[in-house]
Amino acid sequence: MKTFGTLDAKDYNVEEMYTSAPMSWELVSSSNGVQVTSPADLVGAVMVQRASNDYTNYYYTNNPKLNTDSGTYEYILYRSIKHVFYNGRYFYSGSVLQTSSLAGLPNDFYVISVGQDFYGNRIKPGTFEISTEIANKTIVDDEVGNLYISQSGVGTYVGNVFYDSGIAVVKMDTGSVVTAMSSGGLKLVQDSELYVDYSSDVKYHRHEVNIKIDRSEFNFSPFNPSIFSTYTATTGSVTQSWNDLNIRSSASSPDTWNMYNLMGAGVVNPYITTVGLYNEQYELLAVAKLVQPIQRSFDINQIFIIRFDT
Repeated sequence: MKTFGTLDAKDYNVEEMYTSAPMSWELVSSSNGVQVTSPADLVGAVMVQRASNDYTNYYYTNNPKLNTDSGTYEYILYRSIKHVFYNGRYFYSGSVLQTSSLAGLPNDFYVISVGQDFYGNRIKPGTFEISTEIANKTIVDDEVGNLYISQSGVGTYVGNVFYDSGIAVVKMDTGSVVTAMSSGGLKLVQDSELYVDYSSDVKYHRHEVNIKIDRSEFNFSPFNPSIFSTYTATTGSVTQSWNDLNIRSSASSPDTWNMYNLMGAGVVNPYITTVGLYNEQYELLAVAKLVQPIQRSFDINQIFIIRFDT
């Protein structure tokens, strides 16, 4: 009688997967910076700040460039972005240096940062978009971390997006005095609206376990309370057949048989309703409930495939 079995390594597989959800934000630029206006009550979930390589103003004047909404100096933000993501004029996507970047790090840019609660494990590649009231122009990503202006089928690269960090860098159009989106980059002035759209990815793991049961295994159900019930035969031939197996419940009741004896003799097949997965210390890790009971077969091997997500 066997109540536990072992699994081979090849019978267990884990696959990394993602589930996505679309996110859409509306922001407005004011004298206090760029603030989220929709969805309501989520101010600070997405931030847009200016960064600049103008270190002269930072070191030698009493009035360095400052993001008033966050209190972050533009030069400090520039140095932080360069240190974390860029190497020379290229950038890192995850841990891989993307030398195919067509934008590099400009001297003046916007940093669009999304709170982790609102992008999950990453921004889904190929879904990041920035737009304004300007028609027919959108900044989109090319699935490998580059941002470009999409306009009438012509793309001009203006920045990068770092999916795992929820951060995008967009070149600032310093030559414009009004809200603009062009090959020169993006420019936001007071009272201009900005729209940020993407899909957030949440990572999970799908486990698949293949449980192979030989036809000679798990053919007994010792934990079922009904195992000790009795059964009375009504057909003479069946009665004689069971008598020949010497599995009667008692000598005083020749036509009554114990279920325990019937199952032990292979006359009755048990049903499988639940499969438990244990570790090497016999600690229960997971329980799989079958939709409907499946009868054990004495003639062929059976395979149960269990899938669950974590």
